[in-house]
Amino acid sequence: MSVLISRLGAIWATGIGLLLAAGPLQAEPMQLDDATPRWVVVQFEDSPNEHPEWLDRVYTRPFAAWLETDARGRIVVRVDGAVLEKSLFSERDPVAGSFSDYVWIFDPETGAVESASFSGVFAYEVGWGFATTEVHARVRADMRTTRDGGFRGPEPVWGQRLLVWCGEDVSPSDADTACTRVPSVGYDDARGYVNATGFLAIDSPIAQFVTYSAVGEARFSELPADVRVTPPVATGPEVNVRVELSPSASGRELEAALQAVLAP
Repeated sequence: MSVLISRLGAIWATGIGLLLAAGPLQAEPMQLDDATPRWVVVQFEDSPNEHPEWLDRVYTRPFAAWLETDARGRIVVRVDGAVLEKSLFSERDPVAGSFSDYVWIFDPETGAVESASFSGVFAYEVGWGFATTEVHARVRADMRTTRDGGFRGPEPVWGQRLLVWCGEDVSPSDADTACTRVPSVGYDDARGYVNATGFLAIDSPIAQFVTYSAVGEARFSELPADVRVTPPVATGPEVNVRVELSPSASGRELEAALQAVLAP
């Protein structure tokens, strides 16, 4: 069963993510020893903000990501920047269109995450007496499994209570008893789980600070066998997206595919 859908400004990565979220499809953990360029699936750990110490408990809906290799033979997985803006950081006032792809670089031999990074811009309301102004702050993420890190706080920053990063880059001494340590975990190919600890470096015209972030904790899996997606073909202002479902796919899955791509 194959459906070719065309609409103006189709966001293919977000559409695929909605498709995957709609059906109870089974998938195997992502295989780092398979260098074939392909779509894979990622879910981010999403425990409540008030429990930053919780690990491997609650996950977001699935999102599509593109896997390929780089010139050094490392596995590179890209998550569309729209996922960051519209899902992971939707409550932190991201500036629309400012986020890069979230790029993960894995060592296929060891499972280490050498780098997981992205950049973007947040908008903050800053008070000055009786007046407020909007400040744009550039954010840069640095997540890895080649170090352990942790957090202090939360501490007040611009009217918010944020967790301060206290990894080896900032606080190398174990004597920092105020730091809650969070262990890094290399990619587990039996479960698809990884925890790349790290921080968000936030730079604005009036202040710079470094906050702990749990966005490096995730589960990766192969695209379910019942769903195959062909990358989009741009034709002028239109984008064509082909969604293919196996003959055994349910009507609910087809409906989800249509809604995912055609939704405004």
